[in-house]
Amino acid sequence: ADFRRADMQLPGCGVAARGGAVAIMFQLMLIITSIIGDCVSSHDGSAPVDYSGWSVVRTSIPISDKDATNDILSAIENNNKLRLMHTFVQDNALMIDVMKNTRNSLLDTIGPLVGRSDVEGVLLEEQLIEDLGNLTAPYARSTEGRLGWDKYYRASSIQQFSEELASNNDNIELLRIGTTRGGRTIQALVIADNAKREVNWYNSRHRPSSKPIIMLEFGLHAREWISPAVGTYIANELSKMGSSFLQHATWILIPLANPDGYEYSHTNDRMWRKNRRPNTKNYKCPGVDLNRNFDIKWATTGSSSNPCSEVYHGTSPMSEPESIAIKKLITRFSNIQVYMSIHSYSQVVLYPFAYTEDPAPTERELRNFAMAFTSNIKEKGEKLSMVQQAGYGYQSGGGSDDYAYKQGIPYAYTLELPDKGNYGFLMPESEIFSTCREIWAGFKCQLGELVPEAKGICS
Repeated sequence: ADFRRADMQLPGCGVAARGGAVAIMFQLMLIITSIIGDCVSSHDGSAPVDYSGWSVVRTSIPISDKDATNDILSAIENNNKLRLMHTFVQDNALMIDVMKNTRNSLLDTIGPLVGRSDVEGVLLEEQLIEDLGNLTAPYARSTEGRLGWDKYYRASSIQQFSEELASNNDNIELLRIGTTRGGRTIQALVIADNAKREVNWYNSRHRPSSKPIIMLEFGLHAREWISPAVGTYIANELSKMGSSFLQHATWILIPLANPDGYEYSHTNDRMWRKNRRPNTKNYKCPGVDLNRNFDIKWATTGSSSNPCSEVYHGTSPMSEPESIAIKKLITRFSNIQVYMSIHSYSQVVLYPFAYTEDPAPTERELRNFAMAFTSNIKEKGEKLSMVQQAGYGYQSGGGSDDYAYKQGIPYAYTLELPDKGNYGFLMPESEIFSTCREIWAGFKCQLGELVPEAKGICS
């Protein structure tokens, strides 16, 4: 999920707060401290993280009440019994999901620190998850082997699936677009009625293609396991479609954009977000938030220069092999018409810009295209519910969708998958297949919005 924040004090990390109250307010999903008061985001991999005893609750603040938001978020982040897990905007309110390692209410835990007479009316809470440990513990038994959509699979299984899919289908080519700092290959699947020609154009940097390209990126944030599950499902469905379908557009999928972080979330910390870049200055704080590392308003808002932060933007724009790999695809392929970065959770489609509340010059077109996408999904199920500008209520720079839009891709989005917080990042395995099926139905039908000749595909 995509969250925005300014630099703030992290207990045990030695970084002072910067930015005013408004900047501090706009943060999503900041992991602050572990049970012993050290930074969870600084976990060095020495032992698996245990979430037993942690619960998840939700409170909400009117988006217009910036002072209350600032006070409450500051109090949450400075309490070692709380972790700000996720926020999103709904019905003109900032919904705040908080992980608690205490039985006390939010009011009892941080009320005295907020310093507002009306705090009792603000800090009403709803319990989402009673014991986070019960949900994270089963994932210690990681699944390897031949990939399916009944379980969550390890990085090696996803990569093996991509290799086999390409070797067994004439319409699919595998591109190795980069290598992570952990030595894992970053893969992309090119799916087209003449995939070899498309790859030859990519390798030669020749850009003659007039056929529209749809590019989908999955698994940029490690803990969002449902994202690569959807990505592999869509790739598998596309492999069955044949030339009569693929003649309308070329599809480029990155099934797992952050394989190092994803694997680490299986072996050590189920709630890990970043990649696994080593930090030479602070070995306990590895990782860069890849969705703050792109060369678009980098290090301006909603990110941090603190390596211990969950939204650490890296040492420079495009400093990470994962973001460089995505940039290569965007800049080498011509006529990319749709770019979508697939995340979880909150069931919303976000369109540019994320770094400002100012509307994009093509806001109407962006919104209409996204509304058609959600309508196509709702005809098959109820997995998406909202379309909004990404920068509404809070902002962040350095995102892949804003970068894609600035590179001239007309329809660039972040898609936040289900659910709305009952499970959050821990979507049960029983929900994988239905989620994959409905999101694929949306993409399949959306082709008709891009290519008029394909309008009848969903009839």
